[in-house]
Amino acid sequence: MLKTIYAAFDRNRRPLRDRHCVLLAERDIAFIRIPHAASMLARHPLDHLISGSDGRSAPDPTTSRLGWIEGTRLVSPRELLLRPDPAFTFAIIRHPGHRLAACYRKQIEERDAVSDAWMLRGFRSGMGFQEFVQRACSIGDTRADNHTRSQTALLSHKGNMLAARLLRAERLAADWEALRAELFGARLADIGPCPDIDEATTLEDASQYDALPRLEKRRIRSRYAADFQSFYEDGELGENRPGNLAPAYSGVQ
Repeated sequence: MLKTIYAAFDRNRRPLRDRHCVLLAERDIAFIRIPHAASMLARHPLDHLISGSDGRSAPDPTTSRLGWIEGTRLVSPRELLLRPDPAFTFAIIRHPGHRLAACYRKQIEERDAVSDAWMLRGFRSGMGFQEFVQRACSIGDTRADNHTRSQTALLSHKGNMLAARLLRAERLAADWEALRAELFGARLADIGPCPDIDEATTLEDASQYDALPRLEKRRIRSRYAADFQSFYEDGELGENRPGNLAPAYSGVQ
């Protein structure tokens, strides 16, 4: 009961928290934005549909820092489910440890100061990645900011997963082409070629996770157990094998 009351209060206090789905209504296509899962991309996944650009990188920035892109609107998973005409929905997911490393890099390392909201959750400027992991993993999905909420939570409504097409960041080139073909068949819409990937920061994030002590990897494995069970079943700690990592991220030239 208390969790339900808090969720309702939180929606009113911070309505953008639950509106992380980017809807292109005229095409009935939606992208579920999971912070730091697709941060390595040079352009927004829907940009080609909006701008019609033939390149992998958008010529002009059309995206806000909240993930909104011109010609679309932000909606919640609930709003997507209540639409009379179901949208073709997709999302990009990422290894939870690598996603957390990307979050640390963007929210702590690359900022001069953390926001008041993050300070209230126990984060601070200059903290190390290991301390960041400990703090992030101590905050459950109900209290967490979207940046550290589990991907399972962001892809669901009242415990029910949305019928989304999921693309794994680690094999994005292949998954993107499959999505492109499926989307063209379902909506006669071309999402364009796979966006360019910032391979340097992507591998940096993976290396940051790989360098963690085993105890902290177990902490991540426990906090994001639903993500590992649903999306990453390759080993007790959900680790990528070193031989598979670079080719997966280097798939887009």
